[in-house]
Amino acid sequence: MKSIVSERPGNQGTTRGCLPAVLLVALRTSRFASGRRQGERLHEPARSGMLDVHESMRQGGMAMQFDEFIGKVQHRARLASRGEAERVTRAVLETLAERLAGGEAKDLAAQLPMIVKDYILEYPHAGEGRHMSLKEFYERVAERLHAPMPEAAFWARAVMSVVQEAVSAGEIEDVKHQLGPDYAPLFEWEGPR
Repeated sequence: MKSIVSERPGNQGTTRGCLPAVLLVALRTSRFASGRRQGERLHEPARSGMLDVHESMRQGGMAMQFDEFIGKVQHRARLASRGEAERVTRAVLETLAERLAGGEAKDLAAQLPMIVKDYILEYPHAGEGRHMSLKEFYERVAERLHAPMPEAAFWARAVMSVVQEAVSAGEIEDVKHQLGPDYAPLFEWEGPR
């Protein structure tokens, strides 16, 4: 990520130790655009026309943490333990990462909670764009979990229902677009929330 400092004339090569541009803009906006002086404390947070950082995170889906994500998968997939929920989540996301092409797997991972994103980022076949039907997708999940395909399909839909809550709507649309309309059932969830 470039810093604002490196883009100013005469500052080439001076980016070490500089804050990224996004952080600098956020700091400037929250402190100076709000009309507050540095160190001044008020009861209400500054509202400078920009979203509150936490609200922005919620809208982007990045506020969901690992424990919450796995807990939701465990509940929705009706799994006996968190360990099983982690195993199911990994199997589904690795299969999805294998199916997605180019940088889409990394784009999706960027919005997932820590550890969950590693299931995609550390998978060596992520982004290969392997062509497979939805049935083949479910079969690959079943193989990874040594489980019957109907259970694997149910678990895959449970995981994807949580993924849809954890990432932005735009990212989900990008994933759906790349997978195609045949994958629509993967994103349909009628089970417990």
